Amino acid sequence: MAHKAIIPLDFDPISSFKKQPEKQPAWEGHYEGVDVLQMLSADFGGLQRAFGLVVSSLDSSVQLYEFTPGERFDSTLEDDRRITWMVETPAYTFGLPQKLKQLKGGEIWLDRVFGTVTMQVWYRPDASPCWVLWHRHEFCVSRSTCENVVDPVCYPETGQAEGYKWPIVLPKPPATCDAMGVRPTDTGFQHQVRIAITGWARIRAIFVYGVQLPHSIYSGLTAQNSPAPSQALGS
Repeated sequence: MAHKAIIPLDFDPISSFKKQPEKQPAWEGHYEGVDVLQMLSADFGGLQRAFGLVVSSLDSSVQLYEFTPGERFDSTLEDDRRITWMVETPAYTFGLPQKLKQLKGGEIWLDRVFGTVTMQVWYRPDASPCWVLWHRHEFCVSRSTCENVVDPVCYPETGQAEGYKWPIVLPKPPATCDAMGVRPTDTGFQHQVRIAITGWARIRAIFVYGVQLPHSIYSGLTAQNSPAPSQALGS
C-alpha cells in the first residue's frame, strides 16, 4: 500500500534537560507529491542518509528517492525545478472571537531567499470553502555574481549568500461576494491565510491586520426568519 503523504513530527519540545512536565511532540504539516511505499535510513561512513521507496505516477514502477533537506532545488537544473510549497495559518480571531472584523492588510517576513521566488497569498473568512486571491509578489536574490543586476561579473563566477526580503506588505484585500452570500469576503469573525511559495525561502513572520466592525445580535434577521409579532390574548 502506498502512502499519499508524509507527516513529520517535531520532537524538540520533549528533548530538553530541564525538569519540566513531559510535552507531546508537535505535528509539522505534511509532505506530498510522491506515493511512498516505505522509508528507511542508513549510516554511510558516519553520514546519516534517508531514502524512500516510491511508486512512479507515470509508469507505476518502484523507484528509490533520497531525502536531501539541504538541497535548494529539485535537481541540478535550478532554474527549471524550483520547489513549490504551501503554508496555511490558523484562523485568526484577533483575540475577539465574537466580534466582526474587516481585513485591512498584512506583512510577511522572509529570509534565506536564494534565486527567484514567487509568492501567492490567499485568504478566506469564517467557514467559507473558497479561497480568495489576496496578493502575488515575485522577487529575487542573486545566486552568483553573474546574476548581480547592479554589477554582473560572469568571470570568475562567485557564488553568493542567501538574502532576506521584509516586510512584504500585503495591500487591502479585495472584497468579493462571499460564496454563501453571507457578507463580503474581507469581513468575518475569523480569517485564515494560505501562502504558496515557488522557490527557496523561509517564512520568519506573518502579520495580519484588521479592524473591528459594529455588529448587532439581530443583524442576520430577515423578514422570512423574523419571529411573528406577539398578539394580545383575550378571554
